[in-house]
Parts: sequence; C-alpha cells; structure tokens
Amino acid sequence: MKKLAERIKALGGVKVVPVYGKGRLGQPSKPLEVGPYSVKTVWGGYIAHALGRYYIVERDDQNATVPEVDTLRELFRGGERVLLLVDEIADYFDNLYNSGSEDDRRYAKNVDNFFDRLSTALLGSSSAMVMTLPMEKKEGGAFEVEGEYNREVVLAIWSAVTRVGGSELYSPH
Repeated sequence: MKKLAERIKALGGVKVVPVYGKGRLGQPSKPLEVGPYSVKTVWGGYIAHALGRYYIVERDDQNATVPEVDTLRELFRGGERVLLLVDEIADYFDNLYNSGSEDDRRYAKNVDNFFDRLSTALLGSSSAMVMTLPMEKKEGGAFEVEGEYNREVVLAIWSAVTRVGGSELYSPH
C-alpha cells in the first residue's frame, strides 16, 4: 500500500491519505496525541487530521459519533483531490469489537454507518477511496472472509460501501 501511495503521489495533484488499520489510528480508550489535540476515531485521527481539517469533525471525534454526510462532504470541499487508501481496516475494527472497553466496542459498532456516510460524501466530489478487505468472491457468488477476521465486521464494511457505489465498483477479486 505504501508503494502504491508513493506512485500516486508522484503523479501530482492528488493528496494521498493512507489509513492503515494495523497502525495507530486512535480509539476512544487510547486517543492518539497529535499536537494540540487527541483523536479518538478514524474520521478524526487519520482522515480529518491528515487533511488539516480536524476542526470540522472535532465534536464527532471527541464524542465518538459518526459525522453526518454533510460534515464529511465539508472535509473534501475546496477542490483538492484526495485519495483515501484504506488497508487492514477490518483488523482495526475487529480488535475494537473485542476490546475490554465498552466505549471501543460501541465505536466499533458504527463502522458500517461511517463507511456508508463516507462513501456517500465522496460521490460527486473530486476525491475517491480505495479499500482492501480480507474476503474473496467464490464461484456461485458467495463471499468467503479470511479465517482470522470476524465475518460480521468484514461484511458490514463491505455492505456499507456497496450500498452507495454498487458492488461492481467495490467487488473483491
């Protein structure tokens, strides 16, 4: 994913925001300290902060609530083309589902709602998202999720992005 981000950056004119689920993204029980504030969510920590627009989602980040579609659209206004490269996000949310923290588990249950709203917010913008998920489509159309991941988490994320863009745009190989 890092090499892909570097190649796209080299093309120019696109701000690449990698969201790596096995990295430190911040979570309600362990906020990520980034200068003058701490972030608790993927929308606050990795996306809004990386875009220099944390103030837009600050309240939602601090409350661990999913921003409204219009709030997310505001993140991508201004003409800058943004490419979100989302990798290993199922690992991040799978771990939160199993956290000892009730706040983390509650936050994790909003993952599909967040990706649904984010996908909706990106429609009609000059920005896009590329996401990897640990699943594959088998003959007959059934989906198989890699064994170490919670099937419910992976399918919730997949379902959220396909509701908006259509499975042709987000199909696993």
